[in-house]
Amino acid sequence: MFPLVGIAFLIYTIYKNVQGVPFPYDRFPLVVGVWLAIGLVIALATPTLARRIGAALVRDAGLENAPEATSVEV
Repeated sequence: MFPLVGIAFLIYTIYKNVQGVPFPYDRFPLVVGVWLAIGLVIALATPTLARRIGAALVRDAGLENAPEATSVEV
């Protein structure tokens, strides 16, 4: 339930920030939404590609062998 409320709040906030903005700036949310939708379709249509990209990002960030967040040395 809370993620839906957060998403609704995010959409409302973006809408209020863009409402009344002159052309061409009023088109930016539509362009961003289309890019996000394309990314979501690609991630859902090819989950192995999404996993490979995620693994590459983790490897490049150096988080592959990171210690667990719950283990604390005293």
